[in-house]
Amino acid sequence: MYSSCIEVLGDPEELNILFKALYPERSGGKRYRSKVDIELGKETLRICVYSSSLASFRAAVNTFLRLLSMILDISWYF
Repeated sequence: MYSSCIEVLGDPEELNILFKALYPERSGGKRYRSKVDIELGKETLRICVYSSSLASFRAAVNTFLRLLSMILDISWYF
């Protein structure tokens, strides 16, 4: 099994926005081969990805990194 965690450090208010935006994406349904856990701490947001295949693991990690990047880019304007 492949697994990895992405930790984002930052302002609690900004992390809460990230958490609310990413939380619905964690449950992909039965057709996805990866499992994602998202946890919000005081000053950290942790996204853990678990998968039995390397291809689905890479796809899930890349998806969440892209989503994080996009949300942070958009929030910069507000």
